[in-house]
Amino acid sequence: MERRVSWHQAVLAALLVLGLAPAAARADESTATSADEPAAAESPYAGWADQDVRQLLREQDTQIAEQSRRDLFKLYDGFVATCPDNGVALFLQARARGTRAARKTMRRLLETRLGLPVTRPAEIGAAWDALARQQAEADENEDALESAQYAAQLLRSPDQQALVGWIARRLGRDDVAMQAYISGMRLDRAHLGCRYALLPLLLERAESAEALKLAEATVKLDAENPIAHLHHGMALSAVGRTDDARAAYERALQNTRDEPDRIAAIAAALRRIEHADLAELALRVGIDRHPDHFGLLINLALLHMDREAYDRAVDLLERAKRLDVHDARLPYLLGLCYERTGRARKAIGLYKRALQMNDDELAYRLALASAYRGADSLSSAISVLREATRKFPESAQAQSDYARVLYDAKEFSRAAKEYERLIKLSPDSADARYMLALVLGPQLGKEEDAYRSMCVYEQLGGKDPNALSWLASLRKIYAR
Repeated sequence: MERRVSWHQAVLAALLVLGLAPAAARADESTATSADEPAAAESPYAGWADQDVRQLLREQDTQIAEQSRRDLFKLYDGFVATCPDNGVALFLQARARGTRAARKTMRRLLETRLGLPVTRPAEIGAAWDALARQQAEADENEDALESAQYAAQLLRSPDQQALVGWIARRLGRDDVAMQAYISGMRLDRAHLGCRYALLPLLLERAESAEALKLAEATVKLDAENPIAHLHHGMALSAVGRTDDARAAYERALQNTRDEPDRIAAIAAALRRIEHADLAELALRVGIDRHPDHFGLLINLALLHMDREAYDRAVDLLERAKRLDVHDARLPYLLGLCYERTGRARKAIGLYKRALQMNDDELAYRLALASAYRGADSLSSAISVLREATRKFPESAQAQSDYARVLYDAKEFSRAAKEYERLIKLSPDSADARYMLALVLGPQLGKEEDAYRSMCVYEQLGGKDPNALSWLASLRKIYAR
């Protein structure tokens, strides 16, 4: 059974995405029979074509959560069979399918407004919103952003602007995100989702004074929320008021009200903004009161890993594993602890277990390859990384690791090809140009090609003294 994840209004700091599943509602069922005719079995699709699209989307969310894919397909195939030319029916059928081809069908249907009159903009906007969310779930972010922007034009809702901002942030389009969050606040000054999403963006852009104004206003609006105080502390810290910032962080912890999930979330944020002492205190108190809380144990383990206290981290991770033996993060994190203490062979087994539990996590493959290299098994590392580049062809990190392990294994011709692929993925990487030159020149005897690569390295801002010295010697020979 599949469940659809629905993204809601906010991101927490730069670390936490606040996701809320869409509210599901059942349509009231009504039956009507002619006074002159005997009652007959009514079609399950009676009245569907006349319902508000927003209601149909909510109903479908419930069905997606509760029914098997087979039953869901049968239901909507039947709906289309009763009204084959109905744009709304075709849209819902495609949404139930959830494939890339189906999303293209949804997009095509929306180009004609699902056949609805222009007097029903909110329903058309809701359909654009549904498409945007499904595209975002599938990481089709360019398409998702376009769909979300269409929805925002029709719906004029701060929630919709928050969605536009969230997708834009995923694409690295911070200017678009900022404008969306500001637009959302213009529609509703008290909209917390836009406020919580905007503040980290202001801090990243070094607009500290504006961030502090926003944080102070948000604390007044949402004084009981620990995130408001966390953001206030971040803004105070950005303007140099470190004592006030620490007091704000302490208020954030006080406002967790001893709820372990909140403690874990705030502690995770504090750990990442270099307030590990406060985070550790909160986590220890939380674990004393909630000794079997998974999130608290994991976050304290991560804090110990940051401090290279790996034995303490292992103890906490083993406790967490007894609570949830199916979480793939646990063998992965345990593997990191063992690898960093020189026990690569033990780490290999743990990384393999993590991959068996979740084959779609790139980090687990990269860690396994690293452990193989630490155990002097370059052939195994090559095999793992070759598969990683096939499964994740857009990952520059996987490509870089693969090229490097081939270089270390002295497979220089293959390494050169992989560095060329890496350059296509990361054309602005000076390091990739340097490594390609090292393969082409000293190893393959193609010094003029190496010279050209090193010239690009310099243009991209490469600063390594040895690299620049080598370039100077090559320039004496090949510069024209």
